[in-house]
Amino acid sequence: MTALALSKTFSSKPLIAMFLLGLGLFSSSGANGQEAFQTKELRLEFMKRTLGELKLSFRAEPDKTLPLTASPVLRFSNPVRSSSSDGGVFLWLAGQRPIAAAAIWIRDKQQYGHDFTSLTAEPLQCVRDGKVVWSPARGVLISQPIEDATEASQNSPLRLAQMRKIAGRFSAEIGAWPAEGWTELRLMPQPIYRYASADEGVIDGAIFSLAVANDPEVLVQLELTRDTAEGMAKWSYSIARMSAIWMKVRLDDKILWEAEGYWHQPRSLNDPYMENFGVQ
Repeated sequence: MTALALSKTFSSKPLIAMFLLGLGLFSSSGANGQEAFQTKELRLEFMKRTLGELKLSFRAEPDKTLPLTASPVLRFSNPVRSSSSDGGVFLWLAGQRPIAAAAIWIRDKQQYGHDFTSLTAEPLQCVRDGKVVWSPARGVLISQPIEDATEASQNSPLRLAQMRKIAGRFSAEIGAWPAEGWTELRLMPQPIYRYASADEGVIDGAIFSLAVANDPEVLVQLELTRDTAEGMAKWSYSIARMSAIWMKVRLDDKILWEAEGYWHQPRSLNDPYMENFGVQ
């Protein structure tokens, strides 16, 4: 998640905040200015409170709010960025299965932002103070089969090793301005979240991160599910964007998906990814 493209699109960050406040995406109340960001504990409290104001549900069941993980599944602080960074990734869950991810990050004391990405083929609805602020129709690449994956092990630790190997087949590049070159992302060796969901037929699942330092830019979700018709267990993958800048995602060096800069193209509340930026 990054505001590099955003900073070249708008010349005044306070103006961005005023624009987003007008949309109801950020609140001007809460902690007093920089005091909210002085310590790691206060920053975490701010992250939880800010994301806690958002209510996510399936569009088909708007009154059934999906729970947000009580703590971040990943806490990151990116030393590569030119500005200081402290952030966390949270997940909205249906049972144990992740449905959407939210990241919130803090930079330069009073500047913060968050982005959301859908991990499901089902339409979602995110509400804040009674107003719909995000309503993705579906995720980007959801539950794509991995035809040539090895047969899944019956042993949980061995399946984790298998998932790491599969995740290693994915790679990605990002570029704030592609004409100036691309940056290769690194695969973080440990999944940021692992789960199973019997109700959904998920035997095992994990979310891996392709990152700059420890700052996730692309999520790779792997699942082992049982085909009820054939009775066989099959691997699949989903890809989720976690950055506003240009990117390319590959599997075995073949490009699966490309995206232009988020702030340089038409945007809609129905998009699978959304980024917002504000000033506390």
